[in-house]
Amino acid sequence: MFSRLSRFIPVLLVAPASVAAQATIDSVAGQLHAGQLLRLHLRGGQRLEGRFAVYSPAPPALRLIAADTLVPVGMIDSLWVRGSAAKTGAIIGALVLGVPSAIVWRSLCERQGEGTCGWGTVYGLTAVGALLGAAIGSASPRWHLRYAGASVGLRLPPLPEHRLGAGVSLQFHSRLR
Repeated sequence: MFSRLSRFIPVLLVAPASVAAQATIDSVAGQLHAGQLLRLHLRGGQRLEGRFAVYSPAPPALRLIAADTLVPVGMIDSLWVRGSAAKTGAIIGALVLGVPSAIVWRSLCERQGEGTCGWGTVYGLTAVGALLGAAIGSASPRWHLRYAGASVGLRLPPLPEHRLGAGVSLQFHSRLR
């Protein structure tokens, strides 16, 4: 049973981050609260960092406290929120203490007979590992991607006067930050 579940562990660890970045800017702005530290990557390569003040839906724009900056939503390529690595630390801590304790406990159970084993110790050590990992992770600041604009765009640019034909422009936005 464990071998079937182990195939899904990478999906469970990677999928939430990629799904969160597919949200719309309106839904992300609704989850932000005043004073939260944001990092905005704007189209054209600029980067702004500051505390969130307010979101105005009409016209859609974010206001940052840093120099009282108003950023139109159309200019935002990606939005990052400062948080901690408590969740990642809890997962790693549970794995670091839980897996070895399960292996050792199973070998002890095979020696003594299956009927005499209680798995409460393994669960307890796994919980302790998760708590220690969460405590260490909460002390580690980390940027979380909350919104990512389209990575590839297609547009038809206007041609200069007196020219026949059609022009196509492909825009690629890098995700290397």
